[in-house]
Amino acid sequence: MLAKKFLTLKDYQLLTLAWLFMLSLVCLNCTVHSLFIAKTRVDIASSIAWSLQKYGIWLLITPLICMGLQAQFSFKRILSIGVSALLIVLCVNTSLDILFEGIRWQESVFYNWHKHVFAYGGIVLVIWARKQLFSESSTAENCANSSVVVSDEKAPLSGQLVTSELRLAFSDIYYAKSSGNYIDIVTKHKTYLLRMTMKELIALLPSDYFIRTHRSYIVNLAHTEHMQNIRAGNANLVLANAQNVPVSKSQRQLVKQLLAQ
Repeated sequence: MLAKKFLTLKDYQLLTLAWLFMLSLVCLNCTVHSLFIAKTRVDIASSIAWSLQKYGIWLLITPLICMGLQAQFSFKRILSIGVSALLIVLCVNTSLDILFEGIRWQESVFYNWHKHVFAYGGIVLVIWARKQLFSESSTAENCANSSVVVSDEKAPLSGQLVTSELRLAFSDIYYAKSSGNYIDIVTKHKTYLLRMTMKELIALLPSDYFIRTHRSYIVNLAHTEHMQNIRAGNANLVLANAQNVPVSKSQRQLVKQLLAQ
């Protein structure tokens, strides 16, 4: 039960707890140093102040880092956020070192930059690991709960999509794309515009052939050539008309299974 609740924490909540644990270890290390190495009086307040001086800034910027990486988890994004975060941390850390310890800024940067690089790397690693964990869980859940019926043998694709605005053979539809309050129905030679939601459209299409690969796309598997994996766990479906349609991480395993039939 405790482990399950622990996994449901958001990234910034988990990392904040990790930083608090790290600061506690730093304080403990200072206490041990005072008792057994320097053999001086233990000053808990000074230990806490020193640990916050060295790493306290991470408590403030870690939620911002999590927000930035949640929006887009790509190498370029990781690098740009990392450079910005390290500049902020080093500026704050170096200023406090100069103010309270009287050391030169060059010395402070030289002895501290690599520690903060590793700290940022740890944050990225935690976010990446949790993305992989929840991506696999989401994929399994989607496969288990999907309303799409996977059969060994599909019936021939026949029938028509009939609405108040359009009458179109299912076999002519390549894919549908959400476009604001409208939906683009893409065929080989023409694109039609319908005013309806994706949920309403998928209910009108035969589930043996049409699948929602992404929150904004519905694809006719009859016109699909193959699936192409791309970075960050996503994929593209390459269609017979050479167009690419995105496949979300949560749907990739299901689409792969359907294409194998």
